[in-house]
Formats: sequence, C-alpha cells, structure tokens
Amino acid sequence: MLATIVKLLGVLTAAATIFAANTECESFRECLSLAGLHSALSPSYAARLYAQATQMRPESKEAWLGRGALAQDTGELNVAASHLARAFALDPLCWRVGMNIGNLAARQGNTATALRAFRHVIRTNPFVPQAFYSRGFVQLL
Repeated sequence: MLATIVKLLGVLTAAATIFAANTECESFRECLSLAGLHSALSPSYAARLYAQATQMRPESKEAWLGRGALAQDTGELNVAASHLARAFALDPLCWRVGMNIGNLAARQGNTATALRAFRHVIRTNPFVPQAFYSRGFVQLL
C-alpha cells in the first residue's frame, strides 16, 4: 500500500512538473487557481504564479496571502513575513491573514506577536475557533 502511494506521488509530481513547464496563466483568477493547485507538488512554479498574480493585481489580498503562505511552507520565513504584512495592510480584518501572521510569529519564536495576531483575529472575528485554540497553545509555550 505504501509503495503504491509513493509511486502515485511520484507520478503526480512528474505530471505537475510537465504541466508547469507548459502552462502559463492568462488571467488573475487562473494564476491564483493554478498556484493553489501546484503549491504542494511544485512550489517553485506556484511561487511564479503567485508573483504573476501580484503583478496583475498588486491590491489583491488573496495573492499576497497565497505568496506568504507558500513562502512559510517552503521555510522562507522572512519572505513570508513581508508578503503577509502586505496582505494585512490590504485587509486587516481578514482572519486568514491574521492566523497566518500568528502562526508564522509562533514558528519564529515571537510569542508576543503571535498572541497579538490571534487576539486581533478573536476581536475582529469571534467565530474563528482556530484563533482561540492557537492563542491557548501559544500561551502554553
């Protein structure tokens, strides 16, 4: 079973690489959709698509959030912080941006910033249970 899963992942990765080499997005929405699709299988291609999306619409919180989340996933924490700060400036009430900022700060060991971000999400969006959980977790650190 495990061998089958590993083989399937190899095939999917190869397919994503071939697809990425032959595909460019033509619209903002297409860039975001393709970037989300390729985030796990081909992060470098996803990064190019998110960059293209932010060039098409620099005022898009979704594009900057995607770039920040991807940078965080690939370990580029300073880059992630910059992109997430841009997304926050565009929409300070977006709970997904706040959660990503809090999670990034916690990952970097900055508990004060993480708590501030989670408290902000709770204050502006009290129906986001992840914020309560994350705040509690960071307080235990």
